[in-house]
Amino acid sequence: MFHGASRFQNLKGAVNIMRKNVVSRQGAVRVAAGVLVAVLGTGLFNPAAAQPQQGNGVQTHSSVHIGKNVQLGGSLYELVFDPNTRQVLVADAGGRDKSAQSYLYRLDATTLDVVERIALTQQIHGLALDQQRDVLYMVNTRGGTLTALDAKSGRTLKTLTLVSDADLEGDQRPPQPRLAVVDEPSNLIYVTGVADKGVVWVVNGDDMVLANTFKNVGSRPAGLALDAEHQRIYVTLLGENRVAVIDTDSGEVVKTLDLNVKGAINVVFDQRHQRLLVTGQKSGELEVLDAESGKSLHRVSTGKGALDIGLDEDAGRLYVTNRGAGTVSVLDAESLEVIKTLETGPHPNSIAIDPDNHDVFVTNRASREAADDPRGNSVTLIQP
Repeated sequence: MFHGASRFQNLKGAVNIMRKNVVSRQGAVRVAAGVLVAVLGTGLFNPAAAQPQQGNGVQTHSSVHIGKNVQLGGSLYELVFDPNTRQVLVADAGGRDKSAQSYLYRLDATTLDVVERIALTQQIHGLALDQQRDVLYMVNTRGGTLTALDAKSGRTLKTLTLVSDADLEGDQRPPQPRLAVVDEPSNLIYVTGVADKGVVWVVNGDDMVLANTFKNVGSRPAGLALDAEHQRIYVTLLGENRVAVIDTDSGEVVKTLDLNVKGAINVVFDQRHQRLLVTGQKSGELEVLDAESGKSLHRVSTGKGALDIGLDEDAGRLYVTNRGAGTVSVLDAESLEVIKTLETGPHPNSIAIDPDNHDVFVTNRASREAADDPRGNSVTLIQP
């Protein structure tokens, strides 16, 4: 269902012009950086070959370790790092019961101390942060809503019901929102709707109205990654074990990419290498694809229930949560080899990264078999 088509297209046209200008400036910056590297004679940075040097702060991959683990309780799901406040924002759904009290935690990024616990009227599971506008988007999977929250004050701005009768066909169950991604230049939010006939909702952040609904996406769209430069979103299809490539202007699936991993769940777009990183929950693997051709470049076992992916480009590291194994795998981003496996908690779930300090934050969900485990429903800080 399409709402406000003319205004949406005008907005997209203006955004495309902005993107071209940004890309042009980025190109100039890359050239200047290349000249500087040549003059200094340091060569290109190779994470796998980096060696610690006295006083320069460079760390080897082997130094990655668990710095701290703090139990919050409740029922933790996604988390994001807010560079504006240097806080970690954590979604607590409260529990499986729809009447359970949900909270948003603010944690100090250095100590993991609780700065604030905000009681919410909506259950929340997924989070996406618009750093430019200081707006946090909170996904309520069971309630079918998206809520905008002022990230500074904690004040709720507006809640939008995503599921409508137009999304349903026959006796189809309503799609459940799972993952949200913000395109900051356009102020559009993309949200996957998991169903046998899945959808991707497009929300205008200016006024929190539904701008578009991409239909015919495929079976059970779950993970989502944005390539704003090429006006593409990549969506994992859990029901088909493929990745759908969607044109954000038309909403059409331009192609689908086959996968070798099983149970495709989350995807990250690696802009630097123009490739896709996809986790297979059933096979416990990470697969790397060429974003344009879809060619499989690499596949590596990480652990049972591979789920979320974190990419720290500057540090040259990848992180994968293995929900069934209770571990987080640390990979070299160039060689794609597992260089370390860390036991963080019963069911590691989601990842957030501080790109400046290279700290990594992980939520760990509790295990029903070990409800008293102090690492259950906790946040782990992984440090370089």
